Amino acid sequence: KEAGSDRLVVLMNPQWRITDDALDSYSRSEGMLGTLASFLGGKGNSIRRLEEIGFDSTYIIEGYVCKGGNIRLLKRFDSDWN
Repeated sequence: KEAGSDRLVVLMNPQWRITDDALDSYSRSEGMLGTLASFLGGKGNSIRRLEEIGFDSTYIIEGYVCKGGNIRLLKRFDSDWN
């Protein structure tokens, strides 16, 4: 089924990095190379489809490890990062 402005889209645990690797970079391009990179795991096609339907993040938890400690960042649609 198609998702859009009148349907809920839930994206749970995509495990995307903030930085792009080679497949992510190539998957953003059009043509055969972009299609192949998306098929092999690049996130470009998924991000493009989310942008087309107007996806907006409403609740985000990001986790990092810094000097052996766990850091969690929380963002809601109506607030800044905490």
